[in-house]
Amino acid sequence: MIGALSSGNACAGCGQVVVPGALACLACGLPVALQVATPPPLAVQTGTVRELIVVEGGTVGTRIPAPPEGVELILGRHDLTRSPPWVVDVDLGRLMALSTGEGPPVSRDQAALSRRAGQVLITPRGQAPVLHRAQGGSFQPLQNGTAQPLKTGDRLAFGHGSRALVVEVN
Repeated sequence: MIGALSSGNACAGCGQVVVPGALACLACGLPVALQVATPPPLAVQTGTVRELIVVEGGTVGTRIPAPPEGVELILGRHDLTRSPPWVVDVDLGRLMALSTGEGPPVSRDQAALSRRAGQVLITPRGQAPVLHRAQGGSFQPLQNGTAQPLKTGDRLAFGHGSRALVVEVN
């Protein structure tokens, strides 16, 4: 561990020290946004997207909070071997269930999740596909660089086939 632990700077996932200003724990990859204390409940309109929840292919039940208005979260995978290191807001690779030695089938810069005018949008950016399934529909690939509005009940798949992380919009 780096430095002495004090309340508020230990990772909720692994207990390691979280570097001030870091977007994710360097030891386990858990996004700092997922480690904050639960805020008081907000008055949320019916149908407003609050979060994405992992439902298949990874750590089921993990919640990724939707960003606040005007904020963009980068979804992808960390690459700490690059110089400078590539760090994303949400490391999809860390959330995936993979075999030993298997690399995550997601791009470093897979997609952006943002909120504009109250609407949550997903914008694919990487080389690996992002699939979208509207409630009751089938998965369809999304075009890179094009923002797609999300609604409660939609699902997104990141990766390929049996190596895909599926999240549901809640």
